[in-house]
Amino acid sequence: MIHIEGKPNYISSKSYNEIVNTICLDYGYALKNITCVFLTDEELLKINQEYLKHDYYTDIITFDLSEKENTLEGELYISVERVSENAHDYKSSVINEMYRVMIH
Repeated sequence: MIHIEGKPNYISSKSYNEIVNTICLDYGYALKNITCVFLTDEELLKINQEYLKHDYYTDIITFDLSEKENTLEGELYISVERVSENAHDYKSSVINEMYRVMIH
């Protein structure tokens, strides 16, 4: 199951679900639960400082909560601002960059 909080309007929960399920099948993983939370740069910076002791902006922070081998469960915290800036820098569309970050 995939749960998405505060998603930008250009992200399709259905498409993301399909992509993640396909990747899980390809790699032999069972999808248990993924939560994607979309934040501002400042909100993600606070998480980076508190949990990872890093004092810099980033596009994504992930927490692997999988308890069993070959099971995928975790949380993804994503800066919409940072992804948008990266898309510009890499000459990519924002939606492509967002999916790239969410899937990597």
